[in-house]
Amino acid sequence: MLLSATGYWAGDCGVLVAAFHTAHGSASIGVIVLAYMLGQLGNALPLPGGVGGVEPVMLGVLTASGVNAGLGAAAIVFYRFISLGIQAVLGAVAATTLISALQRTPATHGGGPLRSRNRLSVFIPRSASRSSRTRTRWTGT
Repeated sequence: MLLSATGYWAGDCGVLVAAFHTAHGSASIGVIVLAYMLGQLGNALPLPGGVGGVEPVMLGVLTASGVNAGLGAAAIVFYRFISLGIQAVLGAVAATTLISALQRTPATHGGGPLRSRNRLSVFIPRSASRSSRTRTRWTGT
């Protein structure tokens, strides 16, 4: 567990190093690690996804350590694009694939709830109910 957490943080710091190179600059590894670790404290703030809490702390640590504010801000934007943007794109592709696969699946497949216009029908296997295979309850709408 500790090894995987360390690997995750090292990979995330590696993304921040790559973001600095993308912004045509550099900072020492110690400064990047410090900015990353202190920036993660911003995740404790009750903000959606930690966006808005991490960036100012990281930028403050970077500029206090001698990194140009513009370079630090550009590196943080690239870092957030990689860490959040790519995940959002992959999640959107996965959601679209899942929705289209569910739309192609027959409604009776899986035995889950089947919704019609004004009622909720639940498939019940024959062994559970001898009288009927489907029970219907009106939802009132």
